[in-house]
Amino acid sequence: MEDKFGLLCISEGKTVCVPLLGVRCDVTVEDFIAQIELTQCFHNAEDKTVEALYRFPVDQASSVCGFSATFDDGSVVTARVKEKEEAKKEYDEATKAGKQAQLLTEERPDVFSITVGNLPPKSSVKITVTLVTTLKAEGVASKLLIPTSIAPRYNPLGSSAVPPVPVSATVFYSLDVTVKYSTRSPIKDISSPTHAATLKESHAGKAGEAAFRGVTMDRDLVVLCEEIDAHAPRACLEVSEDGSIAGLVSLCPQVEFRDLEREFIFIVDRSGSMQESFDGGYGGEGKTQIDYASEALLLFLRALPETCSFNIISFGSHFESLFPTSQPYSDSTLEQATKLAQAMRADFGGTEILQPLQHALAEKSSWFGEGGSAREKQVFILTDGQVSNEAAVFDLVRKRAGTASSKTRVFSVGVGRSVSHHLVEGIARAGKGTACFVTGGADLRTKVLGQLKQALQPGLDAVTVAWNFPSTPKPTTPTPATATAPLPAATSEKPKPTSTIRTLLGYVSPSLNAAASPKEGGGVPPLHGKVRTFPSVAPPVFSGERFLSLALFEASCKEFSESVTITAVSPDGPLVVTLPLTDEEVFKGTIAHRLAAREAIREFEDWNGGTQRGRGRRWSGGAAGASDSSEVISEAEALALALHHSLASARTSFLAVRETPPLREGPASEPAALRVVPQFGAPEPEAHKYMMRGAAPQMMPQMQMAMPCRGAAMGGAASG
Repeated sequence: MEDKFGLLCISEGKTVCVPLLGVRCDVTVEDFIAQIELTQCFHNAEDKTVEALYRFPVDQASSVCGFSATFDDGSVVTARVKEKEEAKKEYDEATKAGKQAQLLTEERPDVFSITVGNLPPKSSVKITVTLVTTLKAEGVASKLLIPTSIAPRYNPLGSSAVPPVPVSATVFYSLDVTVKYSTRSPIKDISSPTHAATLKESHAGKAGEAAFRGVTMDRDLVVLCEEIDAHAPRACLEVSEDGSIAGLVSLCPQVEFRDLEREFIFIVDRSGSMQESFDGGYGGEGKTQIDYASEALLLFLRALPETCSFNIISFGSHFESLFPTSQPYSDSTLEQATKLAQAMRADFGGTEILQPLQHALAEKSSWFGEGGSAREKQVFILTDGQVSNEAAVFDLVRKRAGTASSKTRVFSVGVGRSVSHHLVEGIARAGKGTACFVTGGADLRTKVLGQLKQALQPGLDAVTVAWNFPSTPKPTTPTPATATAPLPAATSEKPKPTSTIRTLLGYVSPSLNAAASPKEGGGVPPLHGKVRTFPSVAPPVFSGERFLSLALFEASCKEFSESVTITAVSPDGPLVVTLPLTDEEVFKGTIAHRLAAREAIREFEDWNGGTQRGRGRRWSGGAAGASDSSEVISEAEALALALHHSLASARTSFLAVRETPPLREGPASEPAALRVVPQFGAPEPEAHKYMMRGAAPQMMPQMQMAMPCRGAAMGGAASG
């Protein structure tokens, strides 16, 4: 038998050379902002030149902002951002000329690929990808998410699919992760609900470290860091080398009102992929995703107020409703719903998510609350999110629930080890709701009851963010004491007190004890024409959820804001908080610029990925009025932002070319052999088995083409 050297993958009894040695992730967290360096080492153990293709997931909130290649001789080539078509053309030309080249491309908003061209025999190259992201609040902790796996995506008829890659039940590369924390208050605890067994952590004061070694990349990694004074409000300004200014404001509001009468609709994913076990595999021992979805639904049902109405929709290749229309909450209806939840199985076939959503969002509420007004509809969708038509889903939810006049909100619950955060968070963002993720049983009750409480509270979605300018401009450069500080720097001083009226940081409504009449918003400050905030429409305010708004200042603006005012219209009138911008909160750097630019691009891509076309319009700075400020940016501006701030996007890619020495002179006599890095996953026949279970006959050919494999680890392809 022929010996094979280097990293090997055993797939269906065959031994195959694999050009990936391992993956390392180094994370630096300061306050609630993380910079991530993802390093992959490729080695060609063969006797011929190869081209390696590696797909990997990223958190949908991340900005991919750096890419470099380090070669055996220690030389480093830093990649440049180019328009996608131009980058691909230059990559092809370089590899044909015998040069080593590397190309990083966005395949989906949460899936990227790296192509390593002309990797010589017996040589290595180390690829480093840099990302920046913000951390979400989860209770009193900040949550860091590191996606390590890409589940296969169900591809509905008429949708495009990402090409599949080989998978194997055994791969020998793994992930090492190191997270270093620098916080604003002393750390209480560092934990991981997903990888507790492999976590080694230490902390003292405001510094901490979490380390994971040899992580099997079959589930996403979550790290929680709890501080004594968690989620303190903060506003910052950042000045780049060219003098441009970006801003960032973050707070976790604490508000409480009287719960309202609601209509609830629960949409539960019962497709074949929900049969996956949290411990890996399908149909094996341990709880499955459908088990956790059932438990979550039971918790929702038992906690509903007696004054509500509700319905349950099960979906897969088709959908079924428990009741023809929503019914009043009673002992009888609760009993019927409980029996359904307890008997749920993942036996509905494929994941056709649009039809049940259309049905739930199309119906007008026939139930009325106090004063004779229709009850607001609260839709909850429980899913693993393994679909490929996210843009159409966002488009539908935005039209039916995302408008200012809509009386419907959509909340999402992600269930599974490899849940699509892009879909789950995108649904909640489009539907003015919140998203939560079930990673095991320990925190299920807390998350479900917390999200239900949010749905019972009034919607605070009329929110403005105003950057207030002084009459006398401040200097346009940071003071020497802060000029070299990274954003955001941990500070030994506590934040200075904020100015409040009826505040977002601790308001309890009198309506908790007595009914209150809704009051006009009034007094909402207009947006300053010199600043563009992102997202262009401020996100809703939810108690305990991080509210984050980013800003890019007009190029001609050389003055600093002195404070930021966030105003949310509530049933009791405006809730306002003003955060001061002191000299200690002015930094030099590019992180806030890149986060703001990526948020603007993400918003454009969300809107223009579906049927909403032509909505983007170019911002002209001070000439824009308040109405213009809520417009999504144009395609030209999205491209310009990505190029200017060095961001990978749907329209831009990173390209690195090693100009010297070429592997060979002149055109290649034959192309390099393609080596696609295989991924962790179940054998192919098992994948077909679970995906086909209960599928409608007319869907099978499409599903077979789109779903040839169960799953893919970090570096794996989504198959549609």
